[in-house]
Amino acid sequence: MLPPESYITAINKTQQHFPAFSDDVKIDFRKVDFVNEQIGVRLLNGVLMANSLHFVADKPKLIKQLEKGFKGNSQLLIVEYDAVKSNPWVP
Repeated sequence: MLPPESYITAINKTQQHFPAFSDDVKIDFRKVDFVNEQIGVRLLNGVLMANSLHFVADKPKLIKQLEKGFKGNSQLLIVEYDAVKSNPWVP
């Protein structure tokens, strides 16, 4: 659903591999512990955090840090599962 020439920077503290799924969208992976290290990305149109914010002790501090990389009218989308019991995919 992304327009041509879109660019995604994926961040995780463990190495990941993303196979190419489109010639029009580029995915750049960076191995970074986003809680303890600077992500090193600027001029963001948006940030999608999926099942990650709950690992952060100082959530407002992290969000303010991410906002420094935003350009214009950027969006922050947070996805967290409401589960009582953990599983291998959702702590």
